[in-house]
Amino acid sequence: MDKMNRITTKATFETIEEIVSPPIYDLRIDFWQDIRDPYVNEIIEVLTNCKQILKQGFEVDTVEEQDFMGKFEDEIKEYTATYIRKLFKDINVNLLRRFNTEFKQDTKGASRNWVALEEQQIRDLWAKSKTKIEPLFNSFKYIEIPSDISTKVV
Repeated sequence: MDKMNRITTKATFETIEEIVSPPIYDLRIDFWQDIRDPYVNEIIEVLTNCKQILKQGFEVDTVEEQDFMGKFEDEIKEYTATYIRKLFKDINVNLLRRFNTEFKQDTKGASRNWVALEEQQIRDLWAKSKTKIEPLFNSFKYIEIPSDISTKVV
């Protein structure tokens, strides 16, 4: 059962990285929601599968099942928080990339022709780009890891 735990944990951690990384890289305004929904769905599926394997494959009793599941959930939450903290250490790079995308490219994704723009137009673009990025700062005040997952597992 310990080997199952290591394999399941490793696979789950890899999946968490795949779910969490792209939204933090892109930094859209709703990036927490882009993380939360697939994260919760994946964890529910993993926990449900683990319960079935424990009951049907290993035929463990309720105490063993609860012990395994509790420890496994704790590992998942701890890993997720650690991984997101790690990504947030580099958040300035993501914020700068997002700002540069807003500022240096037009709505079609083409590079702006700075020579054709007046100074005030450039300042206005800078202010507009800054305004689009500022709401993201509120999203970094906390790490949102759903804690009600186990109540959804059958």
